[in-house]
Amino acid sequence: MAQNILYVYCIVRQLPGADIVARYPDLVFIEAGSAYVAAKYVSPLEYSDASMKLKLADEEWLDRNAREHLSVNVMIMAQQTIIPFNFGTIFKSRESLSGFLGDYGRKLDESFDALEGREEWAVKAYCNESFLLKNLHLESPAIAAIEQEIQAASPGKAYLLKKKKEAMSASALEGVHQGHAKAVWGELAALSKEHVLNRLIPEDVSGVDGRMIVNGVFLIANTDVGAFIRTTEDLGERYRDAGVFLDVTGPWPPYDFVDIPY
Repeated sequence: MAQNILYVYCIVRQLPGADIVARYPDLVFIEAGSAYVAAKYVSPLEYSDASMKLKLADEEWLDRNAREHLSVNVMIMAQQTIIPFNFGTIFKSRESLSGFLGDYGRKLDESFDALEGREEWAVKAYCNESFLLKNLHLESPAIAAIEQEIQAASPGKAYLLKKKKEAMSASALEGVHQGHAKAVWGELAALSKEHVLNRLIPEDVSGVDGRMIVNGVFLIANTDVGAFIRTTEDLGERYRDAGVFLDVTGPWPPYDFVDIPY
């Protein structure tokens, strides 16, 4: 019978409370030098490369297990700083895990020091383009001026001016998006120790009724979290009339601020 392998969740510096093990009885904490690895033993047949390809295509299995992975890390993270492993990370043996920890021991220590007393928060800013287009004259004096020209023009000239307005609106819309994105990003980045700007997600993928203009993650000192959240609320109020709204979530396991290959 094949020996079980290790599915890993995160690395910690202290053993967590008993409540975590009580909730997740399969969880073990493997001591490795000055750290511990939260893990569980799994079947090599169930978690082989071929088997994982099939499982990852199963939406129900993927959702259930990804949620469990996140839940374990969030629960431990509530007690202490963690270095999270990506969902589905496997080590074939305790020896291979120990080898990894030995190879990256210094980087792990640096990551722990950088993350201590800090939290990862995510902010996505969106703009309701339909709303913004209706009110674009408030953002662009040029659009406001051409709208007045259209009202006073003959039908033929009005038609041409409307075409011109459409082109101007597209350009102005992009400029407004960039201006709002820069303002939102700048204020939030100023409150963070580190920050990462991720690629924008198209509306048909995000499922949100609005164009994404900011997709950022921020490493915030515990003492600054309140100010950070208040700033996001203030930004939402300030830009509401421009069709901008923010989605703020956290704290998350600090995946975006750990530079360790696994």
